[in-house]
Amino acid sequence: MGQVNTIAGFLHEPSYVGWPADASIRATNEAAISRLPREDAWPPLSRDAFFFPLDDAPPGLAYRGRAIAIAWSSNQLLDSFEAWRAKFERLLREMYWDRAVLTVTTEWWGDYVISWTAEGPADEPSPVSEWTLEAWRLDPPARIDPPRLGFDAFP
Repeated sequence: MGQVNTIAGFLHEPSYVGWPADASIRATNEAAISRLPREDAWPPLSRDAFFFPLDDAPPGLAYRGRAIAIAWSSNQLLDSFEAWRAKFERLLREMYWDRAVLTVTTEWWGDYVISWTAEGPADEPSPVSEWTLEAWRLDPPARIDPPRLGFDAFP
């Protein structure tokens, strides 16, 4: 018998030129996600888990860049979370973004928030290569340091 883990969150695209983000930033990010497999080896990172706002979305839905949504549910992700995180961070290195936030909800081990904040020059676009990573357990509230999830992260 497994346990349900739900991952939901967003990657926020920066806006450098025009509204809501420069076309090349959009194209680069969409291409990076489209290169992900539809079906992936465990732990999976599938392109089908990502959702983009429509290009003709009302102005209030993409202020200073789009929020690219990510959501999926899994069985027993926590025992493979570090391997999944490595796949996710490889994707982040190919994309333009300023913040990524994921909420991980587990059936047995509690709920967590993980946040990646891009570092580096914000005045010119380039794919992100460095970031600050933070993680928190929500109940009971506690910062996880170093930020990792998995069975070895639990007290």
